[in-house]
Amino acid sequence: MHVAILGTGNIGLAIAAHCCHHKHQATLWSPSGAGAAALASGQPLRYAGAIEGVAMPRVAHDLRAAIGNADLVFVALPANAHAGVLRQLGQCLNDVQPVIISALSSVSALVLDRELAARGVRARIAAFGSTPLTARRVSETEVRVLTLRTTLDMAALPVDQGPAAQALCSALFGERFRLNGDILAMSLANVNPIAHSALAVCNITRMEHAEQWPQYHYMTPYVARLIEAMDAERVALAAAAGTRLGTIHAHFHNSFDVPQTDLATIAAELHRRRGGPPGPTHPQHRFVLEDLPFGLVFFAAMGKILNVPTPVTCAMIAIAGALYGRAFEQENDVLQTLALDALSWPALQGLLRAGYPRA
Repeated sequence: MHVAILGTGNIGLAIAAHCCHHKHQATLWSPSGAGAAALASGQPLRYAGAIEGVAMPRVAHDLRAAIGNADLVFVALPANAHAGVLRQLGQCLNDVQPVIISALSSVSALVLDRELAARGVRARIAAFGSTPLTARRVSETEVRVLTLRTTLDMAALPVDQGPAAQALCSALFGERFRLNGDILAMSLANVNPIAHSALAVCNITRMEHAEQWPQYHYMTPYVARLIEAMDAERVALAAAAGTRLGTIHAHFHNSFDVPQTDLATIAAELHRRRGGPPGPTHPQHRFVLEDLPFGLVFFAAMGKILNVPTPVTCAMIAIAGALYGRAFEQENDVLQTLALDALSWPALQGLLRAGYPRA
């Protein structure tokens, strides 16, 4: 299988390593091109951890070239790049090229579907609630693949393409995928905005002073209680939308095979087993600048559409906004592109299940 991978960060490089390790062909592309410059010059990609080896993925310098002969397109970009890149992708994708978006946020798959609908094209879109693996980029040409998740929820757009999308994902990553709801469910399944925002706000002075701090060690009982309160609002949103999602405790259980106890105990056990990962050492970090507008702001917006109170989530947005002097509510370009606040719940439900109408 020829896989075009959009993104050259932690997950993009790890997906390329995974594909090459399992005898697939991989082509990397990123919007700036900077992240793959060394690989483009002919240096190999070295990977270690859960899988080990050396690979020679291709590097494309423009999006059309990247996806030209691909059998599958894998989107591994930060949420703040989704709207722009998915609009571009929608202008050059063809009917037989399926797309995987990992991890989905703010139902950004609808941006791609709307562009395709304008061309009369119908491509199968699969979306994950998280990344299929965890990884850390060591350098421009090295990545450490930490874990391959044992169970991962997924959905398809349109929903009736779920079984075919699941089979495709299993062919690439093995039998670990569970169909669960629609792309809204996958956007709500992403627990990173909740955990990351609480850790960042509660440890902001450590970030300002560039201190070294292991995340799980600082997910203390008080911080864990804050995360669990926001998580309860996330789960309530999913229930109101007709989907049952696991709690953040189940997420850690499925990802790292830890017992489903209270979050503080889970964090202590993960710290005992793994140490880090290290927390951010500067305030201008994706834990805030990406996870606030494309995670928490989206959750709050869905709370208004579904008439579900999200007071703790809204308080976190307000506190972070005061700390940073920014209006995070205005920074989600997916919400702006789709004008979700102007849609009724029945109208949004129709898009989530079937996508935009084709001529």
